[in-house]
Amino acid sequence: MGHRPLTGGRVHCHATAVEPPGALDGDERTEPRRLCGGRHHPIPELIASAAPGTVLRDHVHHLATPLPPFHRGASPGSATPRTP
Repeated sequence: MGHRPLTGGRVHCHATAVEPPGALDGDERTEPRRLCGGRHHPIPELIASAAPGTVLRDHVHHLATPLPPFHRGASPGSATPRTP
């Protein structure tokens, strides 16, 4: 889990997790609490301070068969792969 300060005393937090399709909970804070609530300071406090309705869940889908390449040879910027 990562976090960055924003203006106005707000904080942006982000995390990734592998979940089955359709895995939803009525309270979007439940899964971050389960996955990251036991981590070091300030992560549990940041999760606890999130107001209901402020946690966004963006689904990133995995392709079992990768798409064909759109380039030949090394692709610029491909030396640093990142999770979305």
